[in-house]
Amino acid sequence: MMKKIIYIALIINVLFAFACKKKATSVENSTLEDRIPVRFHLVTRTIGSNPVMVSGIVGSENDVRLAFKTGGVIEKEYVEEGSIVRKGQLLAKLNLTEISANVAQVNEQVVKLERDLARAKNLYKDSVATLEQVQNVTSALNVARQTQNIANFNQQYSEIRATVNGRIVKRIMNEGELVAPGMPVFYLVAENTNDWVIRVGVSDKDWSRLRVGDLATGTIDAFKGETVSAKVHKLAPSIDPTSGLYQIELKLQNFKKQLVPGLFSTLKIMPSSKVSYLAIPIEALIEGNNTSAFVFVNDNGIARKIDVKTNGVQGNEVLITAGLAEGQQVITDGSAYLSDGAAIIKVE
Repeated sequence: MMKKIIYIALIINVLFAFACKKKATSVENSTLEDRIPVRFHLVTRTIGSNPVMVSGIVGSENDVRLAFKTGGVIEKEYVEEGSIVRKGQLLAKLNLTEISANVAQVNEQVVKLERDLARAKNLYKDSVATLEQVQNVTSALNVARQTQNIANFNQQYSEIRATVNGRIVKRIMNEGELVAPGMPVFYLVAENTNDWVIRVGVSDKDWSRLRVGDLATGTIDAFKGETVSAKVHKLAPSIDPTSGLYQIELKLQNFKKQLVPGLFSTLKIMPSSKVSYLAIPIEALIEGNNTSAFVFVNDNGIARKIDVKTNGVQGNEVLITAGLAEGQQVITDGSAYLSDGAAIIKVE
């Protein structure tokens, strides 16, 4: 019985070795006869300028956001959205009850201190008051007069007047609303303006790549089918705390259509600063998703599937930031028939 078991085990081992030998022969044969024909392309280094895609709003370079210097309740507004206004025209005023009462209070304080100073000077002449007392009243009067100037100034700027000839394109606050100091009430654009700009926000990485004078092309949604040209005009020196982006201003170039503030625009900015990238043909990419994609490379006759990071397209090439090395062979033709580890052969 024991001899029979040993005999069966020996037969199984022989069969297993034969199967392995046959499988090895099959793999060897596949690499010689059944390899998938492909074409290669060397990974090269190039100087690239990946565009910055942005969206923004059309506005005037010299637009004005008009506000009250002091806070309070808006008593009266004299213009509507779309109104044509002239420089110096009264646009709105606050309820002056509290402000006027403060002015009257300060005026009374000044009058009182003027009397006190005159009295102190007379007493000083009679040696009843001291020089220090006279000086203290004088200082108090000077402080009161400065407070009086502030109160009168605030009263004067408790109304809004147009700073330029133009059009009210936005009324932000209404009559009866409580407005804080400096909060915009009207949005005024100068008449006959030809200084239209597009304001956009970009990330810190894109901001560092842009320079004043960089060119951009794109569209304004209101004028479908028409290409607009613009040039980077201003780069914000600090981040906008509201949006978390860096604000950029692009000046429109020779656009003849009638524009109004608030139009939506999409632009492609071409940075003038260049960066060194690895480049491969577009057709080498497979299964792309945003900045990630896959390619097949030649590994001594075996196709290897590699994950790569991309940074845009330049002409017919894809710019690569990670995953490949200069001089590697990426597969451009035949990749649709490949799987990781497949045997390949180069064809011309």
